[in-house]
Amino acid sequence: MNTHRFVRGVSLVEALVALAVMAFGMLGLVGMQTSMRMNADIAKQRSEAVRIAQERIESARGYTALTGDTGSFASIASVVEPVTVTDYTTNTTYQWTATVPTPMTDPPLRSLAVRVTWTDRNNQAQAVDLHTGIAGVAPELAGSLGVQAAGLPNAPINGRNPAIPRDAVPQSDGTSRFTPPGSGDIGWVFNNVTGVITRICDASFTTCEVFDGLLLSGFVRFDYAPPFNTEVPSGASFPLQLRVNTTLPTAVSTVNCFTDRRTDYVAYYCAMPLTTSSPRRWSGTPELRGFDIANSVEDDDEDRFRVCRYTPQDTDTPSGGNVDHPRTYTAVTTALTNQNYLIIRAGNDSDPYACPDDGPSDALNTNTWDHQPPRS
Repeated sequence: MNTHRFVRGVSLVEALVALAVMAFGMLGLVGMQTSMRMNADIAKQRSEAVRIAQERIESARGYTALTGDTGSFASIASVVEPVTVTDYTTNTTYQWTATVPTPMTDPPLRSLAVRVTWTDRNNQAQAVDLHTGIAGVAPELAGSLGVQAAGLPNAPINGRNPAIPRDAVPQSDGTSRFTPPGSGDIGWVFNNVTGVITRICDASFTTCEVFDGLLLSGFVRFDYAPPFNTEVPSGASFPLQLRVNTTLPTAVSTVNCFTDRRTDYVAYYCAMPLTTSSPRRWSGTPELRGFDIANSVEDDDEDRFRVCRYTPQDTDTPSGGNVDHPRTYTAVTTALTNQNYLIIRAGNDSDPYACPDDGPSDALNTNTWDHQPPRS
């Protein structure tokens, strides 16, 4: 009897020890789960903070003009007072600030540091810092990233010919639809591979006619009084028209272009018809109209204007040919984009103004030459 009672007592002690060990293990597991939950919560908050900081940076990077009070490159500045964020999904409140040191002017560059702060579940302060640099490049010149380099193949952008406007909508049949700004009720259909305009349609693209042409496009900037800055013109735009007087495919014919006026520039788009014989090509001279143009390069009338053409050389026939924006295009066989102009005043009623040379930075060759009136 005594032996059986001893055995039963040992089993009870072992069970109690096992329960105690299990209890300590459960306590450790609960602690680990709490820590994992806390870390997961902080990780989610940190991801959200990174998203908020990235959005602030991309908002600054998406400036629409180089100058101006809001939405411009010049308006990118420090934000000292914390700004509370409302569009977040995690269980805390975020605030952000921004720091912009003294900007560089040559070349124009702004460093931007965005800090997002919040308080975690344990009431501990947390922060995320992102740093970037933003170059002061005119938004309309962004298309120059897709310009073909000398001697290199014409590489597609997002599977499309780089000449196709970025706002064109890709279709499933290897084409892209584009409604030229200012056209009203006209649409163009581009071949994604060749960049050729193959059809001209109504605004709904339900009624089309076959067309074989190339895009000619660019921007007109304004800078009225010296010292002129050809890289960052500061003048406000005014309404104008642009047409091309062609000699090919039809002699003494006119192609009217569509214009899209914005605050500080005018964009233009021309659909240039091609000859029916091979090689398919066109030739002609662009002409800006709709405002009072100087009578000659010596004209100093303050109420008149001078049209300068962005071209790397002081000549009507630059050595690079059509791509370097001559006064008259000859036998053009490829689309031409970024064929840009600068409008300045003719003079100050005592001295004529000359089309300005390259700007202060060497980032781009922004030399201009007389287009209207031409230099004899």
